[in-house]
Amino acid sequence: MNWYVREEESGYFKREWLKEPLRTAPKNTTNKVRAWDLAGSVPSETNSNPDWTVGVLMSKDSNGKYCIEHVERFRARHGEVLDRIVEVAKRDGDDVTIVIPRDAGQAGATAAAYHVGVLADQGFRCKVQGTSKSKLKRFEPVSASMEVGNFTIIQGDWNETYFDEMEAFDGLASSRTKKDD
Repeated sequence: MNWYVREEESGYFKREWLKEPLRTAPKNTTNKVRAWDLAGSVPSETNSNPDWTVGVLMSKDSNGKYCIEHVERFRARHGEVLDRIVEVAKRDGDDVTIVIPRDAGQAGATAAAYHVGVLADQGFRCKVQGTSKSKLKRFEPVSASMEVGNFTIIQGDWNETYFDEMEAFDGLASSRTKKDD
């Protein structure tokens, strides 16, 4: 038995599945959404690698193809997270639906309702998405669609970080070295 053997990659995402990065977003977009994965920590002595808050902006065109237009990643305390989401929403514009996750239980429902209330009061279109399935189960259909060429990506300075994190994703809870953001 070789103790040094490790899984090379999970196979849920490979950067070569995405076509050559586009310089601009598709013109025939029918729907745009920015979905968020929320966190609320900053690096500290006890947690040097906390989760990131991540918002992925995607569009769907009239041919049913998807485009990853932008990825926003930041670490902030809970009180700052909503302010940053509002900033990003202002940049994204009126035609983007904001998706806020709703974790299980009353606390998750309350937090999601609060976030949506603040965003809606400022005129943003939002919805809540329940998270009863694991991240892996939610990602599997997207992974399959990426593999057959239904996704493109906009060229940006965030691409390499996005690719690295997606290729490392194995569906397991985050650890000190791997993230599931």
